[in-house]
Amino acid sequence: MSRLALQRLIDKEYDRLLACTVAEVRDLASCGLSGDDSPYTDLWLEYAAQVQGQHGFTFKQYENMLVQFCEKQSEDLPDFVARVLWFGTEGSWDWSEPSPPGLLVTREHVAEELFRRLSGIAVNEELPG
Repeated sequence: MSRLALQRLIDKEYDRLLACTVAEVRDLASCGLSGDDSPYTDLWLEYAAQVQGQHGFTFKQYENMLVQFCEKQSEDLPDFVARVLWFGTEGSWDWSEPSPPGLLVTREHVAEELFRRLSGIAVNEELPG
């Protein structure tokens, strides 16, 4: 299998995980932190609006919550999937050891990559109103 084909498989799995994460966050009822007149009906839209504009006082809480979602996604992956997804992380680019990291570091890097990609989705989210 070529490196390009492997990267496509890795990207496809990240896309699947990200879609699940966004769906889970969308299922959470909005806390109304953006105000009663806000067009943002769920936490995902509230977060995306803050990523795209000025960070409000709730931004860090949203960010922490999404990091936890990404960490949970990474923890729930079968070991072999986490190890393969590691090759699609920024952490793998900087890895200088002769063999890949242990599973704990692998999962940390995958969670970080999930959050990095999730933030990219939020930047491009189409917002209502």
